[in-house]
Amino acid sequence: MEKFDWHQKLKPLLFLFKIVGLWPKEQEVYSFNFYTLYTVLSFILFDLCHNFFQIVQLFLIPMDLEALAGTLFISVQVVAVVKVFAFITRMKMIKELMRKLNDDIFQPRTYEQRGRATAALQFWWRIYVGYQISLACTVVLWSSFPLLDKSYKESRLPLPAWYPYDYTRSPFYEITYFYQSFSLAFLNVCNSNLDMFAVCLMIYIGAQCDILCDNLKLLRGSDSKGRYHHFNEELIKIIKEHKEILIFVTKFNIFVDKILLTQFVTTATSLSLCLFQLTLIPPLTSEFFSMISAVMSATFQIFLYCWYGNEIGAKSSKITYSAFESDWIGASSEAQRTLLIFVLRTHRQITIKTFNLFPLSLGTFMTIMRTAWSYFAVLRQVNILEQN
Repeated sequence: MEKFDWHQKLKPLLFLFKIVGLWPKEQEVYSFNFYTLYTVLSFILFDLCHNFFQIVQLFLIPMDLEALAGTLFISVQVVAVVKVFAFITRMKMIKELMRKLNDDIFQPRTYEQRGRATAALQFWWRIYVGYQISLACTVVLWSSFPLLDKSYKESRLPLPAWYPYDYTRSPFYEITYFYQSFSLAFLNVCNSNLDMFAVCLMIYIGAQCDILCDNLKLLRGSDSKGRYHHFNEELIKIIKEHKEILIFVTKFNIFVDKILLTQFVTTATSLSLCLFQLTLIPPLTSEFFSMISAVMSATFQIFLYCWYGNEIGAKSSKITYSAFESDWIGASSEAQRTLLIFVLRTHRQITIKTFNLFPLSLGTFMTIMRTAWSYFAVLRQVNILEQN
């Protein structure tokens, strides 16, 4: 059977990574070359500076709840900077994970397993395309609402920010407007593709759990004489496969720990601020639809992590039960002891966690949503008290 290429669906995403400076060619990591220089300049100009000018604005506006909420929502883009920085600094580990994707031990053994893996990656691809379209709409709306509501006549920029020059004069206004729009698009390409890259690796882990379960169910002897000897040999291979999955998960957890911690902390805040802003701006305006799109994108972003984290736990919990569907009855005592130890080891679910604090699960997602709603309720109540 032809070797299954786990990288196939990731190629368009990796191409975008190369454009924004996040993917050195082939198996290389960052070194002293022009691509590294391009990455550093892009990160400073379109990530750090873009957010710096917005953060400075926080210290210049009056301490008004409405204005502060609006600016803080924009400033939570800093989470994307943290994620990009974590991705760059762990490039060696990420490239190692990519190499392990196509290891022989992780290859599907049957056409049925191959079909399941293909279906899982195709589903990820549909999510990827839909997510990119959603974020593209958000970027376009945020970049164009000064044009749609004609506030550009008052030299309004898409995002509130401070600059060390008078950007209200032409051509500085047009240049700054383009800079903000391009930086916003650049940051969202980095952020969204990084999220989908992590989600794809989680789908890969889940698919490997499915393949492992299927291999356990298929444990059979070759003939009546060498049957259980063959059973023990195949079981050892499966145990090694399970060990490699655990190693992969451990490295993946190290890769995403900072990313997920930052994401969890900021998602609740950004969602509450978005909801609060929706109560202040006029409905059915370009800014209103921009905020709706931002709320949906932020919710979907954290939901993907939690959903597939939950799927990994659910699929890994089936490994124990799959072992009992093998042809273990009457096997040699050595094989039975080996299988028993393996069952005890797999009784604990595989869990994706952030610094061993927050497991990725639907329960965590609901906690984040409840926290965001609580923050929104507090902001709303404080605003009502201030108006009265």
